[in-house]
Amino acid sequence: LGALLPTPRFAAKGDDGLVTFPPALASERQRATMRGALEVLRASFFREPHYLCHGLHEWAMLYQPEGQPAPRRHQSLPIRLPQSELNACVETLPLRCTHFDAFRFFAPSARTFNREGQLTRQAQVDTEQPGCVHAHMDLFKWTFKALPYCDASLVPDTLRLALQARILDMRASPYDLSAWSDLAREDRVVGGHTAVGAAGATAGTGDPGPASQADDELAALSTRDLTPIRVETKEGRGIYRGYQRLLYAESQKLRLRLMESYDAFFAQELATPAPRSGDELDSQ
Repeated sequence: LGALLPTPRFAAKGDDGLVTFPPALASERQRATMRGALEVLRASFFREPHYLCHGLHEWAMLYQPEGQPAPRRHQSLPIRLPQSELNACVETLPLRCTHFDAFRFFAPSARTFNREGQLTRQAQVDTEQPGCVHAHMDLFKWTFKALPYCDASLVPDTLRLALQARILDMRASPYDLSAWSDLAREDRVVGGHTAVGAAGATAGTGDPGPASQADDELAALSTRDLTPIRVETKEGRGIYRGYQRLLYAESQKLRLRLMESYDAFFAQELATPAPRSGDELDSQ
């Protein structure tokens, strides 16, 4: 746990003896990370979500045309369908990946199928959109990287959403999750709270309005149910889109809270002169 806590040199001690972590003492590296994250968060928040990727990034990572070497595997799990069927899905279903950290793990021969183009880190602010499950998971990353300067309640809230997004990610993948059946049989709901079933969305031009009745009837994303969402079928793609809409609605609330924390950090940084640093504290 100690490795997760801020170092003393970013702390300050007031006249009343209270130790705080003023934004003015944040490292330049952290400030640069937060500036880049805020730019991505703002651009994504006001962008229309799209629900057309159907989780096919996991399929593109495993794409292996006949005669080509196997791509690097990121899971030890077996796949649940023949390689030829997996290849056919990558080749015939539209690949619409907008997240660089998913795209960069595509098998090299699958990258040309992406209808969103050849994504780059430099263009992330222009391509990221708030319907993406990887963008949901990133909210936890951006919260963690802003500690101790963001609202601490965002840590469990963004982690909960990230876990839900990852469950959807894996259920829609071509992996066979039956090896995790023991976990699936246990009575575990991620975080004891679920965004699934919550009607409506929050601010942003991508507001889809109230969730449909079909969306409301989707089962909670939890480790109790790891059955595949068969995105290779029309029905499975419809289920995936329903979960995307519901997770999007929850993610916008968290995205807004996170942006407010970031804005407060930069406003205090500009308004507050640098106090005594932790180096001085160590000698007192």
